[in-house]
Amino acid sequence: MSRFSDAFITNSHTGKDYLVKFLKAKDELVFVRPYGVPDKEYLSLKKVNVKNLLRGVKRPIFLYAGLLIERKGIKFLLRVFAALKKEGCDNFTLMVVGDGPQREELEVIVKEEGMEKQVKWIGWVDYNSLGYYFESSDVFVFPTFEDTWGLVVLEAMSFAKPVVCSELAGAMEMVKNEENGFTFNPARDKPEELSEIIRKFIDDPNLIKRMGEKSKKIASSHTPEIVANDLKHIIEFVLGRRERSSMEFKEYHQEQT
Repeated sequence: MSRFSDAFITNSHTGKDYLVKFLKAKDELVFVRPYGVPDKEYLSLKKVNVKNLLRGVKRPIFLYAGLLIERKGIKFLLRVFAALKKEGCDNFTLMVVGDGPQREELEVIVKEEGMEKQVKWIGWVDYNSLGYYFESSDVFVFPTFEDTWGLVVLEAMSFAKPVVCSELAGAMEMVKNEENGFTFNPARDKPEELSEIIRKFIDDPNLIKRMGEKSKKIASSHTPEIVANDLKHIIEFVLGRRERSSMEFKEYHQEQT
């Protein structure tokens, strides 16, 4: 397929490296175009009174949204918050949006660590109501052990949220350390690395607003309109290249005859 393709579009530079190094695609034919962010209004079509659900919880509120499966790293995240609580730092809330086969195991961990007041289980929600959970949280956390991208990262950024993102997610390229969030590697199995990052937001609430505004600015370059315009230019490039190749072939054929 690579040999017969006119161009390639990938959402990350890691994807481009793979295409060039392993599939031998020509560098100039590979375009990096991160996924667009769905319209915020689309994520908020179904109204939910999240503030009522979160009445009385402590801030900052760290949000996890996704499947509750081993690969997503939620157990690692709970270990980090449990360690913080043991150190006497319990002025936070982890809001978990999503469901999956690991939920029962995770709930046992929360109970054993005495974090029932710190962890708020929301369960599965309609995609059209997800925006209300972004709006009501302070920091988005994506602790995955493996994700080729992670659109939820850009969704959180569009709602002006700082992002704490695993380096094992393709979307980590959207997170600029010390600017709109932080990255970490859960595979190193060093909870203290993430714990130190989490503490930054707990100790300095002003960091949330500053980094959140930066996230919003970055996400503004990934609207459906901008992405569509980029795709238009790529298509024009491919068509132009094919036209030039066709003309060169005709000229060569005429010279030979």
